Amino acid sequence: MLVGVCAAQRQVLTVGGSNATHTDLPAAVAAAAPGAVVQVRPGNYTGFSTNKALRIVLDFTATTGSVSAPAGSAYAIEINGLPAGQQFALVGRGAAIGAGSLGAIRIANVGGSVVLDRLSVAVGSAHSGIDVQNSANVLVQNASIAGAPALQVQDAVVVGSSVAWSSPVGVGIVALRGNLEFGLGSMAGYRAPALRVLDSVVRLAGNGSTAIRVTGNPPQAVAAIEAIQSDVRWLPANFVVQPGGSGPALLGVGGQVITEEVPALVASCGPPGGLMAASMTRPSPAPGIVVLGNLVLSHVAFGLPGVFWDQSGPAVVLAVGPVDATGLSFQTTWPNVPWLLGELFCCQGVVIQPNGALLTSGAATWTAL
Repeated sequence: MLVGVCAAQRQVLTVGGSNATHTDLPAAVAAAAPGAVVQVRPGNYTGFSTNKALRIVLDFTATTGSVSAPAGSAYAIEINGLPAGQQFALVGRGAAIGAGSLGAIRIANVGGSVVLDRLSVAVGSAHSGIDVQNSANVLVQNASIAGAPALQVQDAVVVGSSVAWSSPVGVGIVALRGNLEFGLGSMAGYRAPALRVLDSVVRLAGNGSTAIRVTGNPPQAVAAIEAIQSDVRWLPANFVVQPGGSGPALLGVGGQVITEEVPALVASCGPPGGLMAASMTRPSPAPGIVVLGNLVLSHVAFGLPGVFWDQSGPAVVLAVGPVDATGLSFQTTWPNVPWLLGELFCCQGVVIQPNGALLTSGAATWTAL
């Protein structure tokens, strides 16, 4: 599959360190051709705005590097106007992203797919962590995002896999007309709901210890989740829900709440030659399958909606077997070949319940960066 779907070796630019092609991110992003890989070495850099289908790897942790907003900018990083069918990926090793006057990362008017992986955002009480507007597909995984709110969504599809979302003041996540999938990780609001949605569709996957909480000891009752004219699918027993005071776990006004388990899928990967892994879990055993496909727009597979799975080519089966609390897992090593650098693949899973009903997990990605 890898040989069949990968493009020719991509343009590679380097930022920072010895013999680099550029000293800062804006110049590298401006010079990069669509599809290029930008490798950023440890250091402190200026953010950027782009509509290109790039793969940017911030090869540093929160203690060895950061990205700060350009002077006078509203955000440190903006992906605006990415065309349909195109893919942008920003991958870190825990890299710290600062804030502009409004927030850290903004994704707007995106027809393609955006992946944010292994980032650290903590921008205080006056800025948003991630702002997603009018965008087709955004996936955030293996990250820590703190802001006010940590995530705000309008007219967009957002998937979060193993992300800690939190707000130091106010609502943790807020969405208007969103299509949301959250698996594992955690959500927290401060004296306000962890999740507030209006006219949205939400699926939540937990493993029994996944926290959805209201912090700060609010003086009045506060629901952990507020869903207004929205549909929510979740199994409350799979979560540790801590509302404020005597508030309910979920306050629904209109819409519907469906008590249904959502399988949890997480994935992790690295550069060519590195380890890649995926695991799907549920509390009680049931047969399941985890597959790998191209990362593209929404489609339908197995008669069920998929968020990122490719409908134009066959999916490759990674694992088949019982899905339980331990997990249906797959682990291997990327081929250490240059043409793999910058490729993105989608993992997704299906669980077959005892009554024959099929449950899809949310999406997760493998990025060779």
